[in-house]
Amino acid sequence: MELSGRNKEQITILSFELLALSSLEVVWIPRDSDKSAHALASWAFRLKLSGKVSFTGSSP
Repeated sequence: MELSGRNKEQITILSFELLALSSLEVVWIPRDSDKSAHALASWAFRLKLSGKVSFTGSSP
């Protein structure tokens, strides 16, 4: 399903409104500063993988 520009805007606004009601915080980190996340995303994109990744038990 392809979202139109208007729908993407509405989803973004709703997401930020929900975040404002929760104790979650969204922080932007440049890709160069998070090489492991960038490597994981690149690998998943290259293999056309999607879904959840569990980091339970992973060291920080």
